[in-house]
Amino acid sequence: MARLRRIVSRPSSGFRAEVDILPPMTANADLDARLIAAHEAGDPGVLSSLYGEAAYGAASEEARAFFLVHARVYALEAGDASAERYLGELRNMGRDE
Repeated sequence: MARLRRIVSRPSSGFRAEVDILPPMTANADLDARLIAAHEAGDPGVLSSLYGEAAYGAASEEARAFFLVHARVYALEAGDASAERYLGELRNMGRDE
């Protein structure tokens, strides 16, 4: 899986560690990797679909709303009709404002 990492070191003490810069976005490592790849490719249609997938597998309503908002924004950017479906789901959750 693609990970954004940074080396942290303190030469005077010999301390050296690698840390994740971007924490996992979902509980699904494969989905995280596909999201990162889609962001790197800059494909709003794929990003919309993947954020929609993440919304349906979200562990909380807060996470679901977060992913639905992103799915809608990328769908609008791509000119995809799914933007209205995502808005409808946000409305059903009381998250459309």
